[in-house]
Amino acid sequence: MPALRLRVVSLGLLVACAGPTHQPVEQESHPPVWLTPNLDDDDVDGKADAVDERINGTDDRLDLFELRLAVDRPFDATIGGPGANSYRVLSSVEEGVERWYVEAVTVRSATSAATVSLTVRGETEPALLISIDVRPFVLCNALDTPRTMFVVRNDATRSFVDALRAALTDAGPELHVFDGIRGGDRWAQDAAEYGYFLGDPMPVALKGMRARFAFYPCEELDELFAAYNTARNRALVVAGEPRPVRHFQDWYGNLECTPPFRAADGKVWPQGRVIVGRQRDVTMHDDVRQLLQAQGVQWPPIELDVSMTQIGHVDELVNFVPCATARHGFKMLVASPTAGRRWLEEQQRAGRGALRLLAGKRGATTIDALLADAATMAANEATAASMLANRTLLVRELDLPEADVVDVPIVYRRRGLGVWPNAVNGVTLGARYLSPRLFGPVADGVDLLEEDLRRSLGGTGVACVFLDCFDGYSVNDGQIHCGTNVLRTVRD
Repeated sequence: MPALRLRVVSLGLLVACAGPTHQPVEQESHPPVWLTPNLDDDDVDGKADAVDERINGTDDRLDLFELRLAVDRPFDATIGGPGANSYRVLSSVEEGVERWYVEAVTVRSATSAATVSLTVRGETEPALLISIDVRPFVLCNALDTPRTMFVVRNDATRSFVDALRAALTDAGPELHVFDGIRGGDRWAQDAAEYGYFLGDPMPVALKGMRARFAFYPCEELDELFAAYNTARNRALVVAGEPRPVRHFQDWYGNLECTPPFRAADGKVWPQGRVIVGRQRDVTMHDDVRQLLQAQGVQWPPIELDVSMTQIGHVDELVNFVPCATARHGFKMLVASPTAGRRWLEEQQRAGRGALRLLAGKRGATTIDALLADAATMAANEATAASMLANRTLLVRELDLPEADVVDVPIVYRRRGLGVWPNAVNGVTLGARYLSPRLFGPVADGVDLLEEDLRRSLGGTGVACVFLDCFDGYSVNDGQIHCGTNVLRTVRD
């Protein structure tokens, strides 16, 4: 993390501080100085630098809040206020000169605001007081620039990983592959959530909350992501302890963020707004919710009802792609059971009822047979009202015109599981959208479901890339977004 300098002039003392750059101002009016939590690992000992009480080399020194007097008068520095425990005062003698530093050791909280008091030795009253606080942790969104993509390779996902690597060859993020994960865990999206500290481009990961998941071993992948992000110029935030009972809602497919937008009331959300899902009376882990609320940037969330689906993750329901002509610079993709049934009926009326869906795959059927399946159509209808309510909420909160909403056809069978792969659960990589292969009905060599998505994204400048993830993910009720994760460079 590069050191930035703030000059604060008061009582004849000149202090250089790590924080955003401002012009010299009087103490009474200068804003709080924002500190980046020192959670990276510059000395590569496998622990965040803030764990110990020493300066871990030159790179670590640049991550600290430096206090430097313009006059040669020894002083002491102390921290007071409700957030004092969020910081540590360090000193060192460098070239015979005593230097003082403040280290932020925790992520921002509701009580992280504090005051640095500089007292000239021999004096009783502080010569200078400087307000400090921690930079907010904010989540990335789908429109941020992809830098590294993560995936788990095992026997079931090997062919998908090969196809993904080939798709990223021309231009795209670096691919990082985790091998040998025990127990079949392949859900990279759920093991970490990427963000950054506002005003600092360093990637920051929120550690997964799945480790105590009762019947499914998740510790290994969660810890691999944690280790990857405990490194130089990468940081790990830990929100709390996983719950001891099974809750899919704590997996990070259930934690997403919108792109930046201006709401109908005129409020601007320059870092977007958090989206979480609630399945009946269960929502995202309280520790995660409290942490994000304390950041004061992307909260309150847009909370969707995901009760109609078995897994209950918001990444099954909504996604975003860039579009220069859209009101906010993006279009929203929404899974639509209403559009799914309507699409099937349109194909049937066009004389294509005998065409097969999922040809060669488990659950293969025809358009006619699917429409005649009363149980599946009833299950699909049962999800439609809830999904329409989610769509209405998103459109209202994001202030979206209908032209900026893409209703993606999906038909749900019982337990809210898709009959065919869910195209909303894809990954936006700049001007490309990685979608699961849909295995829709084929006419004249064209997959009609895939062609429908291409047509819906026409005019956005986004090209669809369809990858077969059926055997590795779809049969286990997940798709490409569930099975991958993306570290992104923010667009401040």
